[in-house]
Amino acid sequence: MEKVKDPVRMPEIYRRIRFFSQVFGILVMCSGVLVLFGWVTGIEFLKRVRPQAVAMNPVTAICFIAAGWGLYLVQVNRLPKWIKTVRWLAGFIFFIGALKLFSLFTNLPLPFDQILFEDQLWERTSRANNVIAPNTALNLLLVALSLWFIDYETPRGRRPGQYFSIVLSLLALVSLYGHVYQITALFRVATYLPMAFHTAMAFLLLGAGFLFSRPDKGILSIIIGENSGQVIFLRFLALLLPLIFGWFRLQGETAGLYDKEFGTALFAVLTYAIAMFLLGRQSFLQHKIRQTRKMAMDAIKENERRLQAILDHSGTLISLKNPEGRYTLVNNQFEKAFGISEGHALGKTDAELFPKEIVKELHEYNRKVLEFRKSQSFEEKYPHKDGVHTYVTVKFPLFDQDEEIYALGAVSTDITKRKQLEVELRRSHQRLFAILDNIGEGVMVADSEGNIILFNKRAEEILGTGAVMVPWEDWSKTYGFFQADGTTYFSAEEFPLYKAIHGDAADSVEIYIRNDKFGESGKWIAFTGRPVFNDEAEIIAGVVVFRDISIRKNLEGLFQENQRRLRAILSSIGEGVIIMSREEEILLFNKKAEEILGYGPKSIPVNEWPEYYGIYEVETEKLFPAEELPLARALRGLNSEEVEVLIRNKYNPEGKRIFLNGKPIRDNEGEITGGIIDLKDITEQRKLEEYLHEIQDQFMELLHSTGRR
Repeated sequence: MEKVKDPVRMPEIYRRIRFFSQVFGILVMCSGVLVLFGWVTGIEFLKRVRPQAVAMNPVTAICFIAAGWGLYLVQVNRLPKWIKTVRWLAGFIFFIGALKLFSLFTNLPLPFDQILFEDQLWERTSRANNVIAPNTALNLLLVALSLWFIDYETPRGRRPGQYFSIVLSLLALVSLYGHVYQITALFRVATYLPMAFHTAMAFLLLGAGFLFSRPDKGILSIIIGENSGQVIFLRFLALLLPLIFGWFRLQGETAGLYDKEFGTALFAVLTYAIAMFLLGRQSFLQHKIRQTRKMAMDAIKENERRLQAILDHSGTLISLKNPEGRYTLVNNQFEKAFGISEGHALGKTDAELFPKEIVKELHEYNRKVLEFRKSQSFEEKYPHKDGVHTYVTVKFPLFDQDEEIYALGAVSTDITKRKQLEVELRRSHQRLFAILDNIGEGVMVADSEGNIILFNKRAEEILGTGAVMVPWEDWSKTYGFFQADGTTYFSAEEFPLYKAIHGDAADSVEIYIRNDKFGESGKWIAFTGRPVFNDEAEIIAGVVVFRDISIRKNLEGLFQENQRRLRAILSSIGEGVIIMSREEEILLFNKKAEEILGYGPKSIPVNEWPEYYGIYEVETEKLFPAEELPLARALRGLNSEEVEVLIRNKYNPEGKRIFLNGKPIRDNEGEITGGIIDLKDITEQRKLEEYLHEIQDQFMELLHSTGRR
């Protein structure tokens, strides 16, 4: 089956007619279902139209359900599996009709149509079982053939399925006329059971439904043409009005309203009047159609003029060719670009307008578009006065209503400057990569999706491997990123590159790396990450710059070990030691210093020490001036030796006498980097001195008293 055209591209009248076809299919399915329901429930009205009329055979009802379903499927669903279903349905209906006709012609008893509801099939008026009538069987064959060949088209454009549908509709219409005019020979074959009235009506709906399903194809497209919906409606109404008027005429005669002669005259007058009305109405509609067509042509010409004006002011090259390769439309920019005088390109081919060396290439591009029947993009080069220009050309086919290509369009954009910029950009990239590959730090760049897009040589040397396209969740396992313990993988969410592509900066994040390249020794790397934004402040990438800090970490380890040893030594000596940086940060505060002062280290300015630690002058017992403290003087570059102070606080309520010695700490350039003081508790020494003075005073007093004697 061929592909049904997109309804959006079909004229409105075609869409309406196809809608009626779908409705007819649904009505036929419903009629079959209702008849079967009547047989199941015993409702006579559903089986037969009138009490004395013949009922529709249940097998015929099943065939109508299959036919209505098939008619609906061929329009609303074109999937291969449903096309196969339609073929099965058509085959089933054909089998039923052919089997019945075979039974009639050969007189072989094949009672397949008497299997269902066998005890209800007796027709009292006909004194025979209800079976499929011969004309019903013939119509079933026509239904099956119409459904099977619904989309088959001969090389000359003819559709056999439509011819079968027309014959089906005529036979159904003849049967309906027979029922209306009570002419038995029109709906009954010999002594066989007649075709039921609603069976004939269902066949008529199916015939019309098959024809209306493809209104733009075959003979129906000729009947419909470009007429409006009203004209088409009037044409089909002309087929049904004689049937309707004849039925009313017979009903009037039967009821005794008038005799046969008057009825005949009335029928002729009404038919003539309606025919004249329909003829006049059609003439009026044809006049409106001609006016509408003229207005449409004027609008088309105006739209063409506007379109040409738009095309002529476009900066791109726009052209149309017919399938033979001759230009039918070009804009001003096309003519200016190739130095063609106005209108000279129309009717010409590429061979008549361009050098031979590019004509072959242009023909190949055109062939591909015509072969694949879809738009294609090409990069073309044309010679100009200022040199060869490069164009990006989009070529596309234009289709008519029959899906045939009637023109080939092309839109060409000059990208010569862009190509030059691309060359310059490549050179810039080469310079950038040359710089990145020769700097001493590793550089990694990832896009917003976490894909590595840049990885310089130094990065490969530091990490021991090149860029690996793995999800960001696997970065730590792939490159061997570990926490400081050397066994726990570094969290992927905390990795500076991941944070960078999510908008967060990271500075000097130290990560331990151990992989197959470095073995168990590993190395320490410091990463700094930053997000990369575009002009709209959107994150487009993340970048990390990193360096090997293994030597520094080793030196820090040695320094910390030496510092630990120094602390151990200072903690074991008998004097307190305090070291402070130039920024007044306590770097060392040994246990002896804590014992002497009563308090441990506290991050406060030096000028608050006298109050916090309780440092007083010995003579006046006033708070010691902060600026004269040996530590404060040491930070100013001054030495202090044996400054005696009094320490009194809640841990030393009786007070302690201590000596303070202070010296500045300088670097290799002589700059002050901190200060150091040592504290010596001289309380017992002062008490011993006082005790010796007392003994000396007592001894001198004893000498004086002895001398007097």
